[in-house]
Amino acid sequence: MPQYDFVCQDCKKPFSKILTVAEYEKGKIVCLKCGSRKVEQQASPLYAVTSKKSQSQNDDSRERVNLSASEEDDRARVLSDWEGEGGASGAEKEA
Repeated sequence: MPQYDFVCQDCKKPFSKILTVAEYEKGKIVCLKCGSRKVEQQASPLYAVTSKKSQSQNDDSRERVNLSASEEDDRARVLSDWEGEGGASGAEKEA
């Protein structure tokens, strides 16, 4: 079951809940601290767990997984500009 992260708008406390999709869709989430229904879902990082063989690759790529959408857009734009200026060699472009 997925874990969802929330922040209470009344007491400002963050909390997490493990919910089924059906429970989440009902939208009857209440703050665990004060019982308020004024809660806002927060974005949470996603980590893929894979075999031990690829574990070191996952450790290296976690920083990229946690980038925000705007950071990803900036990164893609810089890479595109760099490639447009001849920054990548022919071998790198084919890879």
